[in-house]
Amino acid sequence: NFWSMIKAFQVMLKTENAYNVAMEVAKRTGLIKFLKDDQTPEGISRVENIRRRCYADNLGKTGNFTGDDVLNIILEQKATAEFITTKIYTFFVNEKPDLKIIKDLSENFHDSGYDIKKLMTEIFSSSWFYDQKNIGNRIKSPTELFAGMMRMLPMEIQNPENITVYQKLLGQMLLYPPNVAGWPNGKSWIDSSTLMLRLQIPQIWSGLRPMEYSAKEDDDMDMGMKSREALNKSFKSPNITIDWTEVDKALDKKKAEDYLIVNSESLDMNTVKQFSDQSTKMNVINLMSTPEYQLM
Repeated sequence: NFWSMIKAFQVMLKTENAYNVAMEVAKRTGLIKFLKDDQTPEGISRVENIRRRCYADNLGKTGNFTGDDVLNIILEQKATAEFITTKIYTFFVNEKPDLKIIKDLSENFHDSGYDIKKLMTEIFSSSWFYDQKNIGNRIKSPTELFAGMMRMLPMEIQNPENITVYQKLLGQMLLYPPNVAGWPNGKSWIDSSTLMLRLQIPQIWSGLRPMEYSAKEDDDMDMGMKSREALNKSFKSPNITIDWTEVDKALDKKKAEDYLIVNSESLDMNTVKQFSDQSTKMNVINLMSTPEYQLM
């Protein structure tokens, strides 16, 4: 029956090569006669075509390869280590790859047998990781933005679904990536609508302005939430309480910008102070409402 056949194929995939599995599938499904009789446009029988594709030349190596063999062939290529290293570098260090640094990192990564821990240790302990060009150059993802505010400001969120809708509005619903590659990073987080909302979140969460955005309909992302009407209603009146007394104590006799802005040298504090009543609360809100706070 169908399930016993599937189980048999699963066992074969662990021990047999792709050609043998393909032929077994053809036999059990009755397709083998068609494959033997029919030909490709080039005049090659379908069976022979499958055999050639399964035993094809792979990166300079020819053989009767299993799935593990193919993976090992790919991992032997230094280009694979360089590809992975580039992805990690552009995510954690700088969106503009430094080809020399990446080359050195990828060679060590390849020689280590793809030891991710060693690669990350080398990156984070390198002096160039803290170069000025690598500080405050990455745009925070929505989740990084929310997490930073929540860690900095002691708050109580009575309706956690508020945060869910913020995620949706800014394009990063956790557990709902757009595809298997995940979310794009960098400038893709910013457009005319998301930038304005990102700059206004500190004021909205502090109760200084109403929520004037609404999420788009999306059945996949709305599963398990309240009704659209109820969700938008609760969202426009966020039940978020921030303990500003604790914030005052934490920042007493300290410059808030040193704790909130990773590259405070680029910040015009005179402009920030123009919109502040000199209280710690307004100073923090205004700092979090700057474009500089969007960077990390």
